[in-house]
Amino acid sequence: MTDFVKTALEGGVLKVSLERFDKKNALTQAMYDGLTAALRQAESDQAVKVVLLQGNDQVFCAGNDLEDFLSLKDLGEDSPILRFLTTLVRFKKPLLAAVAGPAVGIGTTVLLHCDLVVAQTGSRFQLPFVALGLCAEAGSSLLLAKRIGQAKANEWLLTGKAYSAEEALSQGLINQVVEGDVCATGLALAKQLAQLPSDALATTKALIRAPYQKEAEKAIADEAREFVRLLQGDECKAAVKAFFTRR
Repeated sequence: MTDFVKTALEGGVLKVSLERFDKKNALTQAMYDGLTAALRQAESDQAVKVVLLQGNDQVFCAGNDLEDFLSLKDLGEDSPILRFLTTLVRFKKPLLAAVAGPAVGIGTTVLLHCDLVVAQTGSRFQLPFVALGLCAEAGSSLLLAKRIGQAKANEWLLTGKAYSAEEALSQGLINQVVEGDVCATGLALAKQLAQLPSDALATTKALIRAPYQKEAEKAIADEAREFVRLLQGDECKAAVKAFFTRR
């Protein structure tokens, strides 16, 4: 993995932990490579039955590291981000997430590829792409509407407002809101799944996702093309400059 993406196997569950806490787990391109390696490890290791994606009890993921991404010139199939998203959308084993604190940008859109999501009270979900001069990513232009409905997806993606764990639960983005240690809750749920027949789990997941699998892969590719175009545009540069000025 990398210094900021760690893995540990426990009870058939591969815990994939983001550990860049001083930056609220903002993702760099190197961290995307670490996440891809973790998912590929899980796919090839028969001891891994379920994967749990987590931060800690204070932070999940504050989105992409904007300083790192300003240097991005391409989002082709061989780029770290596209390698991760392609691996993610095709991942066959059950994937869970435990969310605490901010889940911003990719911190929210990655959840659309998770089979079960638990979130701690006080978690905050936000998709501020437009405000940054960017567009939806990770297939969210398609998958968010399928998950929470077109009207609410329009609201979340166009306005970029933040939403609570309770709102995310009521809209169907997540499965459960918990008090206390959300990572422990997520691990307990993942271990329950790990005790079930693996082939049946994978087959059921594949059947659930089959009707929109190809659409999701196409959406990821279409979004990536527009994301790079917008990233290099004047609106995005001005928005990012304003963001760093405020910070």
